[in-house]
Amino acid sequence: MLFFQTRSTAKILVEGTGVYFRHISAITRPFVIPVVMQVAGLFLWVMLACQSADWTVHWPITLRWLMFIAANLPGVAICIRGFWDYLIWFAALNLVIRDLVDNNPLLEASGYTLRITSRSMEYSLIWLFLFALSFIPVGLAFIPLTVGMGTPALWMIMVAASAVILGVGLLMATILSLLFAMVFQVFVFTPGSAGSSFFKSVDLVRLDWCKVLVISLLSLVIVQNALPAGVVFIFDALHLTERLSQWVGLFLGPMFNASASEALRFPRHYPVYMIDFYQYIHKSPGELFTMTSEAFLFSISYALSLPLSTCWFALLYADLKTAQVPQHISPPVLQTT
Repeated sequence: MLFFQTRSTAKILVEGTGVYFRHISAITRPFVIPVVMQVAGLFLWVMLACQSADWTVHWPITLRWLMFIAANLPGVAICIRGFWDYLIWFAALNLVIRDLVDNNPLLEASGYTLRITSRSMEYSLIWLFLFALSFIPVGLAFIPLTVGMGTPALWMIMVAASAVILGVGLLMATILSLLFAMVFQVFVFTPGSAGSSFFKSVDLVRLDWCKVLVISLLSLVIVQNALPAGVVFIFDALHLTERLSQWVGLFLGPMFNASASEALRFPRHYPVYMIDFYQYIHKSPGELFTMTSEAFLFSISYALSLPLSTCWFALLYADLKTAQVPQHISPPVLQTT
């Protein structure tokens, strides 16, 4: 079985799913530590931020803000590092899948990540552009709302204009996202800048946009939503979420309860939004811990099932690349591109 070969949509899905579950340990294991780092960093972030607000309640406002910012730094640093390591493996996994499909022995982790880390700037620019592509329509839609804070008639016109801008912006972002669906595979398997990776992705998608659309939709619906939601549903049905929420409560409950009591005793020393949050915690702590547990389960399941999409897109790239290369080029030459 060769990595670079033509495949139907059904074969890409079946073969990609088979690769994922046959080699699930090799595929998901590199993501475990980055995911744990993100979760640990997030908990540390929340814990230190809340505690700093309590420790400095009687401090001058300037020192309080400085302490609050300093308390956020360790958790944020750990969370960002875990997120970056996850993104590195998200791209490097394409190389792992190629070796698994070609039955090649797997390399050391550095053998796969070096190709990404050596081009960190270009890789960062790709993600920066994709994030901007998601948020620009929302940002543009807010502009009319800031202008229309006058008469009710003007406000209604600006709301309608904002809705139109948001709709058109999201449509354009969706189309561009589809054209750039192969950008990570192009970046990994071919040399070039971040900009050239986007243009090469467009060239590949144009070869069979219908196949790309089907796999992108199935990835969005099944991998990014149905599978994580299914895990949460199973935990809820087996009453495991309740047990998990109890553990979360044992860990976060004393800290949140102490912070809430301190904030309600000295409300003028806390921002209004924090008072509202602590009042909510004080009234219904169980609901908060259940929501936290469900969000935790969904996020973990999402992070560990997302490599299934990478399996599909890696095989899709191999299919489109094979169709793009002239037939007279021999397979050994094709595999080196």
